[in-house]
Amino acid sequence: MSLLVASLYLLCLAFLFASALYVFSRGPFSRLNGSYALLALSLFAWVGSLFVYNAQTENPALLWWGRLNFASVALIAPIVYLFVSILAKTRPSHLLGVGVESGILALLALFTNWVDKSEAVLATGEHITTYGWLFLPYLLHVVIFVGAAL
Repeated sequence: MSLLVASLYLLCLAFLFASALYVFSRGPFSRLNGSYALLALSLFAWVGSLFVYNAQTENPALLWWGRLNFASVALIAPIVYLFVSILAKTRPSHLLGVGVESGILALLALFTNWVDKSEAVLATGEHITTYGWLFLPYLLHVVIFVGAAL
């Protein structure tokens, strides 16, 4: 990873963390501020895991970081939907079911090979992911929540 790319990752991580803290501190009991902070912190976790994943070349660690990326995105998609719903003042009533479903999908992505079957790094440094049988429903989960947010 080049110095420029690493610097951009670190800048993004610093912005996400600082903005989450700042916005939350400006109104800790506001649903909008809380949902933004949750979104920024979940994106912080995803970008941070991508940063480490891209630096990995060892297979066992690479697989865990890859699965952590998939698990975090399974949670980010409904958090985006939640944030936009609160921003538009149309808070959905089915959030508990969404949270449970997203949490189960994130756990399956992290601890099974059903979403991310394997990870490899070629001699050129290119990362190769082999997807599991649950990848298509996982992808639909992400697309549907982001689409609903839009």
